[in-house]
Amino acid sequence: MSVDLSTVPMLAALPTAEQDAILAKASTAWHLPGTKLAEAGEHAYKFFAILNGSVDVVIDGATVTTEGVGGIVGEMALVGDDRRNADLVAGPDLQIMSIMSWDFRQLRDSCPEFAGAMDALIDRRTAERAARGI
Repeated sequence: MSVDLSTVPMLAALPTAEQDAILAKASTAWHLPGTKLAEAGEHAYKFFAILNGSVDVVIDGATVTTEGVGGIVGEMALVGDDRRNADLVAGPDLQIMSIMSWDFRQLRDSCPEFAGAMDALIDRRTAERAARGI
């Protein structure tokens, strides 16, 4: 698979060996607008990096944020081994890279800089959710 991680800053900043490990576990797909990538309340099975287009993060029918190219979504439930707290809905021209939950966990265990970047992202998202009262 040929994926240009330079469009995903968090992953592009990782050492080449960690990027290679991520790419070995990843798959890519295009989605039509309105497609639900994940639904609130369901178990989390994938982590997503946005290569093209955008993803709306929807809670209780309201879009709380839109992540564009380079964004990461779906990580919160994977790290907490929890259920999804939001719907993830494809915007126009969405191409994503996804990693299955078991591969995501293995990458966190074997790639220290990836784990650190994910921890920082989770801390930021947790603070954002608290600020919104979610």
